Amino acid sequence: RHELSSFVCDGQYAEGLVRILDSYLQSLGRSAAQPCVWISGFYGSGKSHLLKVLAHLWTDEKLSDGASPRGLVSFAGD
Repeated sequence: RHELSSFVCDGQYAEGLVRILDSYLQSLGRSAAQPCVWISGFYGSGKSHLLKVLAHLWTDEKLSDGASPRGLVSFAGD
């Protein structure tokens, strides 16, 4: 919950999320399989954190306290 509510989506994080989601949306409805995502970066650059946040936002499964992950994250421009 804390990671989601304190997540700042700007800079490289925002660019990565946009690229991942754009690729997914462009492939919807096509007969080809969805493209995969490769997250790379230096040690300590936040790759695991990005993946964890992305997984929570993608599935939007309720947290143990009933909160929605998408409702906890504030995106730049909100």
